[in-house]
Amino acid sequence: MSKIKFFYPIEVRYGDLDPQGHLNNAKYLTYFEQARIRYFVELGLFVPGNLLWILALLWLSPK
Repeated sequence: MSKIKFFYPIEVRYGDLDPQGHLNNAKYLTYFEQARIRYFVELGLFVPGNLLWILALLWLSPK
């Protein structure tokens, strides 16, 4: 089975950080969303302006 690899750099803004310099936990989901949309664009599955995908559930579970 081939592994799917996708890399999309995201600039971490100062406002994304807490006073200790840690990334706010809610921003992880924002970054996932940005990368997911860019991945769909790269695959030709998303045309900006057309609603093709609906994210119904996003579950993050610590292991």
